[in-house]
Amino acid sequence: MDRSNLAWTIPSAEEGSPLRSFLKLKLEVSNKEVDKLLDGGKVQVNGRREQFGSRRLKKGEKVAILGVFSKEPKPSRPKPLLDVLHEDEAFLVINKEGGLPSQMTRDPKRLTCEGLVQATYKDKGLPAPILLHRLDRDTSGVLLFGKTEQIATRTMDCFRQRKIKKIYLAICEGTPPLREGHWSHHLGPKGKKGGRTFHACLNSGGQKALTDFQVMATGAGASLWELKPHTGRTHQLRVQCSEARHPIFGDHLYGAKSGSGRHLLHAAFLELPKELSSLNHFQAPLHPDFKSKLKEMGSLEAYQDWSQSLTP
Repeated sequence: MDRSNLAWTIPSAEEGSPLRSFLKLKLEVSNKEVDKLLDGGKVQVNGRREQFGSRRLKKGEKVAILGVFSKEPKPSRPKPLLDVLHEDEAFLVINKEGGLPSQMTRDPKRLTCEGLVQATYKDKGLPAPILLHRLDRDTSGVLLFGKTEQIATRTMDCFRQRKIKKIYLAICEGTPPLREGHWSHHLGPKGKKGGRTFHACLNSGGQKALTDFQVMATGAGASLWELKPHTGRTHQLRVQCSEARHPIFGDHLYGAKSGSGRHLLHAAFLELPKELSSLNHFQAPLHPDFKSKLKEMGSLEAYQDWSQSLTP
């Protein structure tokens, strides 16, 4: 909207409305933008400048905006495109963007991977694939969808039976000696931080969480880890890295002191059993923020060597 000398005559239906509410509705702007007009002397009622948004309007009064009014554009995040790694008659495999939830939420306007897939297939006039597992909102990497109810059921059974191999990469705080090992913990919800539920290693109860780990490279006060979970507990890798006193870079919920934006955890590789698919190895390239941190560490070559070693 970009017009000069906007003016209205108050009808009986608007009598008694606060000036601020009236202008907000007519101009389709926020209270903040209306207040800018009032404070700047840009609003007239019956030919006199009016600065009080609480003023009650009367039938027949004249309200006008002086000069040119330009509606401030709302900043918008560009809609991400689906980064498709593989698609066939059984599966759709994408490289999930960090910061984007996997699953649709109660907010129908919120952008999610599942919602993007549904919208894309709706535009094609095709039934939408079914989300088969989830990654945390900030975790990037391989995300799997099934094309039919039958393949979805079989694949989710394989997840439950631990037949699906997953490898994650994490950039963690600190530089431990190059080493490898196995973590075995019992995890469960512990409390809330900033309204978000966090999990922890418990002395009793909880669910068993098993992970193989290897420190692949170190540099600039950080380390690159390969993580192979054998279970799929909530926040499993994030909790276990924190328990090892090397929280994932940017994961402030679990004690990270550095980094901004998302936590640097990437689902780099997924392998299905051959009973599900003959094309069963899926590898997700790193996203720019992860790669940039590796360059800063001087560890990009270590990642490239590791990536080539996964080629079947």
